[in-house]
Amino acid sequence: MQTPIALSACEEVHALTIPHLIQHEITAFNYYRMYFDGTVIRFSSDRAWTEHFFKKDYLNKLTVPASYLTEPVNYFIWLTEDCPEMLLDAAINFDTSNGISIAVRQEDSIEYFCFATNTNNKSIINKFYLSNLDRLHQYGLQFKEEAAGLLAEAVREKLVIKTADKSKSLSLSNAQQPRLSKRELECSSALLNGMRVKEIARMLGLSVRTIEFYIQNMKNKLRCSSQIELVLKLANYKE
Repeated sequence: MQTPIALSACEEVHALTIPHLIQHEITAFNYYRMYFDGTVIRFSSDRAWTEHFFKKDYLNKLTVPASYLTEPVNYFIWLTEDCPEMLLDAAINFDTSNGISIAVRQEDSIEYFCFATNTNNKSIINKFYLSNLDRLHQYGLQFKEEAAGLLAEAVREKLVIKTADKSKSLSLSNAQQPRLSKRELECSSALLNGMRVKEIARMLGLSVRTIEFYIQNMKNKLRCSSQIELVLKLANYKE
């Protein structure tokens, strides 16, 4: 463990966040700040998950999608059938899933505010997340304000991603083509086949609002101002 505050502060982080979030059925909060020099600040409201996080060496598996380097704000919804190994592990072993990450680009880093709930609470995505993105962001900013002392201490002893080649890619000047998630690729294929949002929702067994969220996320990643422009770019997209 490179810095004990990542573990010792879990109870304090829990006290600062969960009492405000539980009214929305949010049961977990995580904060990351990934600096372009390969260092990281991390806090979590869950001590057991934090211990597991370091045991599994997930720190050295953290990456920043290229689109996060060009867009000021990005959103990522965690679905168990479409998420990285770390988030799937959290869902299976810690009953933490159905989450959303807000990624905010700073001059020297990407800052993440992550909110999640229980694995059986899939309705929270439509019921709360999608219509309260600004409110969630405000909860994240409130955490920063109330945890200023913890953050200052963490800055003095930042975690380090051991794989140096990852940090070299964290630059606003060398962002490559953004990667689309599995669900986004499914939506992309459907759009290219002329399907409408409601048809895509029925095909994938998701709500219309969730499909609209994926489409908006793709527009943000590919920097499109309209759906027509998105379809044109998707036609030339290569994984």
